[in-house]
Amino acid sequence: MPEMYGKFNTQLAKAAIACFAGLLSTGSAQAGGVACALEAGPLPLTNFSLIDGPPNEKAFLAPDKTATSAGGFTNQWSLARNKRGYWLRCEYGSRSIDLRLSDTVRQCSARYDKTAKLVMDGKQPVCR
Repeated sequence: MPEMYGKFNTQLAKAAIACFAGLLSTGSAQAGGVACALEAGPLPLTNFSLIDGPPNEKAFLAPDKTATSAGGFTNQWSLARNKRGYWLRCEYGSRSIDLRLSDTVRQCSARYDKTAKLVMDGKQPVCR
């Protein structure tokens, strides 16, 4: 059991480092831009969610707009000023990392295919 626990911590730590590396590589972290890393070590990004307020309150936000296309759909969220703050949950299989969004972020979007799987075409789900 302790060996498995250590492996879990190692994978989670790698995922956290990859997320933050993804943030820094966008060059927009100082301007309030936030994105999930497309992969965290061996774990690919499988989904992401927006949360109104602290993640432990589980106030997940539904998209404000969904635009459909032949290949799938794009979800968009518009974020008003909020004293509670917003959080981005990056999901990697059964694991996740929550990132606090800057108070200047006003919009997030993500593309999905027809099966509701995130489209991984080199463009990350992003918040600006």
